[in-house]
Amino acid sequence: MCECCGSYSEYPTAAQASKAICPACGAALYISCPSCAKKVPASAEKCGCGFEIGKLKHIGSFITGAQSAIDRLDFKEAEYFISNIESADPKNKELANLRKLYTDKTAVYKKPLAELDALISSRKFMAAQRKTEELAAKMKELDIDSRRDSIRGQIDKAAALMPKARVSETQRGNSCYQVLSICADYRPALDMIATVKLKAPTELKVSVTDHGCELIWQRGEDLGVGYRIVRKQGAFPAAISDGETVAKEVSGVSFTDESLRYGIKYGYAVFAERMGVFSEPATVWAEVLGELDKGLSYGCVSGRCTFSWVLPENALGIRVIKKQGTLPPETPDKGCEVFEQRGSGFTDTQVQDVISYGYRLQCIYQGEKGERYSRGLTLTLRPEPMPQEPDGLSIKQKGTALEAKWKADDSSVKISILRLENKQVFMEAGEVCAVSALDAKLGRFETHVTADMDAGRCGVTLPKNRMLNTALITRSGSSARLCRVMSVSTAAPLQIDPVNTVIKNNILTIKLKELPEGLERVHYCALTKTSSAVPWADTADIGTSKLTAIAAAELAAGGAITADAPQEDIYITVIGEYGTGGNVIYSQPAKLKRNNSPRARISYKLGTSLIGDKHSLRVKAECDSLPEMYLVYSKSGVPTDIASGDTVTVMTIAAAANANTKGYSDIPLTKEVWDSIPAGAKIRLLIDKVDTFLQG
Repeated sequence: MCECCGSYSEYPTAAQASKAICPACGAALYISCPSCAKKVPASAEKCGCGFEIGKLKHIGSFITGAQSAIDRLDFKEAEYFISNIESADPKNKELANLRKLYTDKTAVYKKPLAELDALISSRKFMAAQRKTEELAAKMKELDIDSRRDSIRGQIDKAAALMPKARVSETQRGNSCYQVLSICADYRPALDMIATVKLKAPTELKVSVTDHGCELIWQRGEDLGVGYRIVRKQGAFPAAISDGETVAKEVSGVSFTDESLRYGIKYGYAVFAERMGVFSEPATVWAEVLGELDKGLSYGCVSGRCTFSWVLPENALGIRVIKKQGTLPPETPDKGCEVFEQRGSGFTDTQVQDVISYGYRLQCIYQGEKGERYSRGLTLTLRPEPMPQEPDGLSIKQKGTALEAKWKADDSSVKISILRLENKQVFMEAGEVCAVSALDAKLGRFETHVTADMDAGRCGVTLPKNRMLNTALITRSGSSARLCRVMSVSTAAPLQIDPVNTVIKNNILTIKLKELPEGLERVHYCALTKTSSAVPWADTADIGTSKLTAIAAAELAAGGAITADAPQEDIYITVIGEYGTGGNVIYSQPAKLKRNNSPRARISYKLGTSLIGDKHSLRVKAECDSLPEMYLVYSKSGVPTDIASGDTVTVMTIAAAANANTKGYSDIPLTKEVWDSIPAGAKIRLLIDKVDTFLQG
């Protein structure tokens, strides 16, 4: 389409069209972009390089507009047109001349005109009028007629609003304020408004809070007033300079002061203010009796409630009002107990567990006519028995299941299993602290489960393949007791094969039932007692000389672990090591006891006395000590495995020293044990749980 006449033409290719002219009017259909020199349609608004071709069409009007604006000394409009020329055709021959003319003119006229426009903008038309006269005399070529006419019109408008002689003082002041809102420096209005007395604010009221006070008042009939607030300790301010100014030029009808000092009586004065003229003050008293909101801590345990505090500024002490079963009022009534404390705390031992007590803690301040009391903070406390560890507490883990059991009772104590984020805790088992202090003692934690004591048990399912630090606590009221801290692994546990874990020729062969997926190493030991303590190993022993490590691949190739077996009780521990998510975790230890004491030196027989029908097991041993032994029977054959379904364990005989000088020990059998063995049963005394029995 032709940009000039609007007619349409068609060409086979864009290259032909770029060289063509309009058949109707002869105008070029394509022009060169002044920025990148590429051919673009004359009707285009923008070149591909970003240059605005559309403005080029208006270059003539931009040049004419700039010239006209400079001649009229309208520098803002001139800047607009020159900017468009620079954007549309930066190489235009007229641009340099226009820019020089603009620069020369602004150097002479821009500053005085800007000063005049600033006076007009601030509504100082009297000063603006004097400025126009000055410019007209010095710069006759300036065209400021439109400004002069506008200034004159505003001054005339202001003059017309000046009050008549017979109006009230308030009306006179309000009229002058309206005049000055049109012409801010209209001298007659300024002189008159300075003589008008303002009316004081009305209905001034104060609302006292725990942290300050709020003043509220009603606005008078005077227009254009702001308010100044002045306060003074112990008296009302008589003037704006009589006291501490806490706010100026308040436009609303309320003000909140939170900078008061507690326990001091302040006189407040609110002055109406307009153009340097102040009204008489409206006054009111305010006094803030601070509370213990930031300085109080409290708690209760069995038989006592404790409080500690930091007194607010100017407070003399604390009045504690106590009432059983309900919160006490501000003024003590029947059934209240009152304690005045001048120190930093209070302990109430006249309380009973499981009974609620209401407390009000009021700050005491010195008043003009005696002591004054704040409203006070209220709270309800209920002493509870000191949390104890439950009787019969046991904690067992099976796979990912962790369960705690205890002897149920009807106490109000709660029991919880926690998951700890940190390994290190700053609390010993059995220690009691405030519930609020558990974060500091145990670090960050998550409560898995909470149960009442009458439940007798609680449990949680833990995530798989994790090493977790857990704790068990009891809680009563605001106190908590740490009962257990445990490191728990939910990695797949290793299982020792009791049938194929054997001792032969003083060589111990340890066989595992399977090697779980992901297993990287096995840490193991086979130890004998060196003291009264059983030498089982734990994950804490990994990396020490107590445990030996073998790679899972090596174990899989060899099939079993072998070790020397001393001729005594052997305590076997195996722990699996897994790598998961870049972390190393360990399974719970698997344990098995084996006995390698010489069998030929231990024999036994059952006997019954002729008198009294008493039964006993006589064990004859040439060794210094007897191992742990198991008296078993089977009705289907000779018992060789305690775990088999047809083997019944009658009793377990603890390991003990063989103190009998004759080489035998008599172990009494109760009537219940003897009667539990059926007639015809095969009886054996085993020193291992599998396939090791003594000569009988």
